[in-house]
Amino acid sequence: MLPYFFVANKNNYSRWTPVYLLDMLNLPTEAEGLFSMGFFSVRQKVGSFNGVWSDMATEKTVIKVSKGDGGIVGLTRKKASLIRWNLTRHVLSQITSAMRARACLVQVDDQYHDEAKPAAMKRDEKHVQDLIVNITENMTNPFDVDNHPRQLINISTGLYASHDIEDSLLKSVETGRTKKKIFVESSLSTDKAGSFYHPIQRSGLKTFEDMNPKVQLKCKSGQVVKGHLNPELVFRRALSLTKCRDDVSVETVLSYPICPIPTALFHDDGTMRKTNKSDLAHELENLVGSVPNIPPFDHSATVLIRDGMSLVQSFDVKRMSTFGDLAKSYIMQVQSCFRFTDKVVDVFDRYDTEHSIKSAERHRRSATTTTQKFKMLRASGRKRIAPKGRSDNVAQAAKSTVLRPKNDGDAGIRNRSTEIPVATTSLSSEVVSMAPVTKPLLLLNPLLNQVISFRTLAPEADQNSIGHSCGVSYGHFESGVDFLMNNSVAPSTAKLYTRALNLFNSFRKDIGLAKEWHVPLHDIIAFIAYMYKLGFAHSTINSYISGFSLHNKLNYYEDYTQKFIVRKMLDGVKRSRSTQMDTRLPISRELLRRILSILSCICSSAYEARLFKAVFSLAFHGLFRVGELTVQNMSNTCSANHALNKNDVKIYKII
Repeated sequence: MLPYFFVANKNNYSRWTPVYLLDMLNLPTEAEGLFSMGFFSVRQKVGSFNGVWSDMATEKTVIKVSKGDGGIVGLTRKKASLIRWNLTRHVLSQITSAMRARACLVQVDDQYHDEAKPAAMKRDEKHVQDLIVNITENMTNPFDVDNHPRQLINISTGLYASHDIEDSLLKSVETGRTKKKIFVESSLSTDKAGSFYHPIQRSGLKTFEDMNPKVQLKCKSGQVVKGHLNPELVFRRALSLTKCRDDVSVETVLSYPICPIPTALFHDDGTMRKTNKSDLAHELENLVGSVPNIPPFDHSATVLIRDGMSLVQSFDVKRMSTFGDLAKSYIMQVQSCFRFTDKVVDVFDRYDTEHSIKSAERHRRSATTTTQKFKMLRASGRKRIAPKGRSDNVAQAAKSTVLRPKNDGDAGIRNRSTEIPVATTSLSSEVVSMAPVTKPLLLLNPLLNQVISFRTLAPEADQNSIGHSCGVSYGHFESGVDFLMNNSVAPSTAKLYTRALNLFNSFRKDIGLAKEWHVPLHDIIAFIAYMYKLGFAHSTINSYISGFSLHNKLNYYEDYTQKFIVRKMLDGVKRSRSTQMDTRLPISRELLRRILSILSCICSSAYEARLFKAVFSLAFHGLFRVGELTVQNMSNTCSANHALNKNDVKIYKII
């Protein structure tokens, strides 16, 4: 039993049972002969079949007297008194038994064992039959091995064990043996490696109880405890309430499910059930009545709560061309609500918190595994690939639609060429062709001033060519391709990448690295260390590396910036830079009032004060950034076009 004591975290039994066994093993040699003669039981009274085992006799004599009146209960806590009491308690037990016999409080003429009387035997037989019926009818019979499932189950509830709980239970005996060995060798060995009274570490055994969700309960003392609620126990307590409280009836108790969680909303393991939002909305609508007009109420004591995503989806996006238009419509809609309340709360889906209503949905989706089969098409060089069932004419026509740079470039770059797939036109969408890239496809002028224009493989392609079937070649789209690619990055970002390129060129020149525009991994690593020594901030280094990532992706190169060592170096830069906590406070409504009240004291004129008052109020209520309302100078057309202008503002009268 020792392994079971240790794995079940029964610390008292685990600590003292080995001592008891060692005492039994060290008994005198004559004890074995007495045991063989039948001196292994204790009789407290005269009669046959009245012997009990020594442990039971100790419980009924010494321990009973010790814990009764005049025993340890009420005794002083002084150590010396407790020691004297422990040394003499067996003598006190004998004196107490003799006094009870002398006072005729104990009868000694009983010739029968209490458990051998007819009433006791009839009671025991009934208990045995009830146990058999309960096991065979209400439980999984543990003795019927042939009908047991392969997976471990709870014989009482029939609940299947999860994988981790099954693994823990099947290895419990081995875990108990290991913990027993550690305890005996450390606490009971002769070298005294550990103290006998040191706390015994818990085994970490997982049982079926761990499959039920724990519920937090708050006691009257204010202490919060966690525990498993037994549905049967909850039902019994609820029935008891019906007898002592007038507001709780049996009908009320039976109207609720007998479980610790509502099964209509949650599964047995505590996860939420999936249902349609509209079903819940209809149920809520049935609980309230509709009124044509809102009755008078206190605006300061009213809060309007709305579904933010539902509100955004209700906007007419066809009338909006930019996100700014969407923001204006949203702000106007929010402002119109302040006629009825002083506080408006728009609730959106949250994914930045660990425990949210979306966590159950994410867990459910991640637990669902799907398998999809993909057909991989391989090719090398300029070999064409036609899907099964396609004629060779279609594949031959698709050959002329493969794109490549105009100029073949030098031989050095051509030797490092890679192959990229280019999808054909919709007429032959399943045909995939490959063509070698003989020059970096860097399409951003600010980076390398290398704008790649495209043409077909056969400029003189015949009338069967799909690329020329409508009389238009790729040469007609060169300017459009250049324009779209150069405008895919903001001007400020392009300038940042240009600075990164210039610094990288200087770095390569200083240490003598070759100018390979498929930037090797060791060059990127060395460049990060170089920028760190120059004192660059983490955000600057990260932005510069993002330029290399864009370059690699545009040229179908392997993106070394996403390698593990690169990301870890960037993390190291971030951690090594000492950061100071931002002590700036957010602008509140009260702080805005204070700022507006002192503008007349610091501005040169009343007109200037009104301008600042207008821009501060607009930035606060419109959630604008400074760069969206101001420009550096009027000659900077790019900055002026991105700022808020008078023509962008429309004033509406709210009725």
